[in-house]
Amino acid sequence: MMGDRPQRKRIRSPADVYRVPHTQATITLGVAGRRPVFADAAFTSGCLDILRERAERDGIEVLAYCSMPDHLHLLLEVVGDTSLIDFIRAFKGRTTRIAWNHGVQGSLWQRSFYDHIVRREEDTDKHLR
Repeated sequence: MMGDRPQRKRIRSPADVYRVPHTQATITLGVAGRRPVFADAAFTSGCLDILRERAERDGIEVLAYCSMPDHLHLLLEVVGDTSLIDFIRAFKGRTTRIAWNHGVQGSLWQRSFYDHIVRREEDTDKHLR
């Protein structure tokens, strides 16, 4: 503990893991305040357009995605030079701007995100299901 503030638990693997070619990870992005923004089909469509555009530009393969009313699940693979962390940061920034255009005020996303690096011995199909 530093001073009076408890130290946050590290939930990330080392940063270099997120840029190794062929690394696959499941990512869960939660909406701040658990607002059901993905119930809006137009907003969801705009976010998925950005997901595809950024992925193509940044060398990230989107293996699967699933939008729920208040969060987004992604299965991603590194195929270029961009780290998954940088990709998610840029995606969250761009989609926040879309959210503001759809009337969302303040932050769209919860801080950070949850991830799981898919291990070699794990079956990608398991994560797709």
